[in-house]
Amino acid sequence: MNFLYAYRGWILGALAIVMLLLPGAPMTDRWLEEALPLSAAVFAVSVLLRIAARRTIGEHTRGFAHDADRLVTEGLYSKIRHPLYLSNTGVGYAFVVLHFGVDLLALPFVVALISFEVLLSKMEDRYLENRFGDEWRTWSAVTPAFLPRIILGKKMPAHLHPAASENPHPAETSGTLPVGKRRSRSFLESFRADASTWLWLVVGIALIMARKFVG
Repeated sequence: MNFLYAYRGWILGALAIVMLLLPGAPMTDRWLEEALPLSAAVFAVSVLLRIAARRTIGEHTRGFAHDADRLVTEGLYSKIRHPLYLSNTGVGYAFVVLHFGVDLLALPFVVALISFEVLLSKMEDRYLENRFGDEWRTWSAVTPAFLPRIILGKKMPAHLHPAASENPHPAETSGTLPVGKRRSRSFLESFRADASTWLWLVVGIALIMARKFVG
């Protein structure tokens, strides 16, 4: 069991507590015009990203240890390898901006958040490569970690393009994994599956806003 992965939620919680102990941006016109809209937009996109990822990945990534019975390569995971970590980063960034506003004091927390999520993604990549071998290497060769190729401005290598292979999705057709594509959850099913996450996010927003009113 990897300590950072097992206690990732506690580590992020500790970072949030440290953030709340520091004075935040007052509710000025600048905060209302810049920080609040930016925070709300990033938060909304990150939540939608998380729901989209949950539609495909199901109960993967929960618990205290890495565990996967198959390599998920369809849906959002055909575009990026770590949508959940990207979503976590976005939500964390939204919280930081909501508390500090667009200010240099937010920078250390943003850097710490991004560094932690990238580190977790690297650890997950190592686990998946050890678990699935060539299947993971083929998938990772054409699937960026966080930003789709259309954003990165990169083209898929010709020899790895689906049209160049009779079996473009080895992770879905190997003897180790189920044949065919699994049913995706509906939007509502995916939303309900993360009920505890939404509760903590609401609590986090309430604490940040309460901190503004009392401090």
